[in-house]
Amino acid sequence: MGRRTNPSLKVNMVLNIIKSVMGVLFPLITFPYITRVLGVENIGRFTFAQSVVSYFVLLAGLGVSTYAIREAPVIRDDQEKMSRFSSEVFSINLVATVFSYLLMLVLLVIVPKFNDYSILILILSLQIIFKTIGLEWIFSVYEDFLFTTVRNILFQVISLAVLFLFVRQPGDLYLYTAIVVLTSAGAEIVNCVYVRRYCHISFKWHQNLKKHMRPILTLFAMAAAVMIYVSIDITMLGFLCDDFTVGIYSVSVKVYTVLKTVASAALIVFIPRISLHIERRQTEQVNAVASEAHNTMVTILLPVAVGVFVLREEAIAFLAGAEYSEAVMSLAILCGSLVFCLLAGYWSQVILIPFREEKSVLIATIISAIANLVLNLLLIPLWQEKAAALTTLLSEMIAFIYCYTCAKDKIQLNQAKETLLKVIIGCSAIVVIDYLVSLLSLSMILRTIIVISCSMITYFGIEVILKNDAVISICKSVYARIRKR
Repeated sequence: MGRRTNPSLKVNMVLNIIKSVMGVLFPLITFPYITRVLGVENIGRFTFAQSVVSYFVLLAGLGVSTYAIREAPVIRDDQEKMSRFSSEVFSINLVATVFSYLLMLVLLVIVPKFNDYSILILILSLQIIFKTIGLEWIFSVYEDFLFTTVRNILFQVISLAVLFLFVRQPGDLYLYTAIVVLTSAGAEIVNCVYVRRYCHISFKWHQNLKKHMRPILTLFAMAAAVMIYVSIDITMLGFLCDDFTVGIYSVSVKVYTVLKTVASAALIVFIPRISLHIERRQTEQVNAVASEAHNTMVTILLPVAVGVFVLREEAIAFLAGAEYSEAVMSLAILCGSLVFCLLAGYWSQVILIPFREEKSVLIATIISAIANLVLNLLLIPLWQEKAAALTTLLSEMIAFIYCYTCAKDKIQLNQAKETLLKVIIGCSAIVVIDYLVSLLSLSMILRTIIVISCSMITYFGIEVILKNDAVISICKSVYARIRKR
């Protein structure tokens, strides 16, 4: 138990990306089917209820996961210390979960808007307790991304089969909601058993918990502010507009969430390692890991954002059909938002938080949240879902600028500007390819296939020619593993 391992960061990143991609690939596979079976308004109802529950999931989580991933790596080899630490933060998490449920039940009674969504909200609220007992953060602390990847894929395949077998008509909205919940619930239950190989966890409530509360509450406040400028758009669309508008916006948000989740997966694997180097005052290693994280993130995820932008119409048509064509503009805006989201996530989660600069991140997110809230109130009545996407873009931009200003002097990035220039050149080729293919009279499917395949080959070819170290390093790692096998 409590085995210390130092697997390759690139392997961890790939595994965590696979896990996260599968987590969103399951909805992406089912979304084209579900949008057509359930219809725009039912999709809007589900999305609004999901946005409401996300606030209570956040309250129950209370920032425990981020705090534990930052603090636990330095004690993970000591089983006794790790068990005590894990039990203490789990106890805080459990108490917050109970409070979250109580508050949710009160609001279901006193808020008239929730009357029509109460069953959906109650079903989705099962995620709250399962996320608490799942202890997902422990696997990040021990960098055991292989287990979480295999586990998630297994339950997603099972859920996929159940969905296509039983969800057949608009009246199956509640059944669809239950299947979505059970996908994550099954994985979290397996966690409860598997986590014992690392440490023993029990409920503890004593004075030692006080030392955890201040940083946890700071991280929670930060996460709450993030939630406001990330999720408030859908909630406010539900209150200020109707289910149809929410349904339209949910399609573009689905694509945006896929890319954002992959970005988070690529970044989170670096946090335990960089925290460990900071704790040991290993400046050179900190700069090396920070540079690797930054350059790899930019190299892989920026061209993805550009690719989705040029194929936004095809993406909406594939995911939802002509009925959701109004979502194209909001998706185009969210592609721009993704760039700033990635940069803000890097400077806040990978740099500032390991350096214990939670207050700076908190200030950035509070400013962004206030701006988003005010702009949503002003613009949503005018431009509906397009306004929601625009306010998200502006909020992510504000968060990036502030976090970068606070963090730029803490590390020294290697070849960051050079890598960014090489990536921009590669992304420019994607835009050119899309333009040239658009001159041909091709079907949507054929055009999409040609643009994606040519863009991938051309982009990675350019990066190899320009000697982008991130691409070359990934290729060498993959080749080495193939030869080893």
